Parts: sequence; C-alpha cells; structure tokens
Amino acid sequence: MFLCASILLTAAAANATPPEPKAFVEEQIEHFSKILERTDKARFETLKTEVEKVFDFDGFAKQALSGHWEKATPEQKKRFEGVVQRLVESVYLQKPKKVFSKHKVEVQKAKVKGTKASVEGIVAREDVDVSVVVKLEQRGDSWIATDVVVDELSLLEDYQHQFRTYLDKNKHTIDELIAKLEEKTKENEAKRAKS
Repeated sequence: MFLCASILLTAAAANATPPEPKAFVEEQIEHFSKILERTDKARFETLKTEVEKVFDFDGFAKQALSGHWEKATPEQKKRFEGVVQRLVESVYLQKPKKVFSKHKVEVQKAKVKGTKASVEGIVAREDVDVSVVVKLEQRGDSWIATDVVVDELSLLEDYQHQFRTYLDKNKHTIDELIAKLEEKTKENEAKRAKS
C-alpha cells in the first residue's frame, strides 16, 4: 500500500526548473498505468526500473537505519541499501495494478516549501478510501520521493521504529538485521513467483 506511493512519485525532468508537483505526479500515474497495460512479462521489471528512478531508496535506507548507519561498514551499508530496496519492492509491487491505477487515484493538492514538497491524494478502495501523502525533495531539475505517508502512517518512520527495536531493544547486530530482511524478501518474492 505504501508504494501506491510510487503513484505519487517523481522522475527526472528535462526543464531547468522542476515541474509543478501535482501535475508531474499525475503524469507519473499515467506513465505507470501505461506500463501495466502491456501484456509482456517484462512489464513488471520495467515498472521496477521506473520506480527506482523516482524513489530515493539509498537515502531511505540510510534514514531508516538512523543512528546505526554511521556504525555500519561500507559493505554493510551497500548490502542494507540493496535489501531494503528489494524488500519494499517485494511488498508493494506484488500486486501493482492495485497500486498503480489512474482510475483509483485522485491527486488533490501539493504543498511546496523551498526544495521540498508534499503531494496529497486519495486512493479509492472497495471498502474505504485511503489518504496518501508523498514527500518529495528537489534534486536539480527534478523531484524524488523520500517517504510515503498512508493514513498518517509514515513508511520511513515505521521502518525506523522496527529497525531500532530489533537492533537496540532486542540487541541484534546489523548483519543479523540484513539476514532477517533478506529472508523476508525471499519469502515475498517466492510468493509473487507462484501467483
């Protein structure tokens, strides 16, 4: 659900200044929807590639590990970045048509403050609509997503809390955390392969 996030994400733009966030998000929704309308098997890999262009997975991983980031070795940092990206993709790209549908998403408004923006929207579901806010950051002449908030629950803050509890309260190591995330990711990917 959080990566319905990516419906509201941003990618590189050709202009000297970034596009207006609301209009750009609407273009991204259209872009992702067109990929999913294809019938070839490669469309899911294409979607992953496009999401990688608009979501700051490395920055997200660094912030999610918070104070433990500086304690990690370069190898641990690289492995952690990779597994966090795969985990997020394995969770939220399992059923992409439920996440990336231009018919289910209404982009409502954007708030811009300096080099940061928040794009607010509603995702229509059968039972109840879900509010989504995507946090964006300006990078040169484009925007990139740094966090997604669904019904007031931040994906970044949720991961920070889980990782902090695992490392500090439960006294596990960074390598143990990486191994746990790799195991969970493999389980998710295996489920998707069967479906």
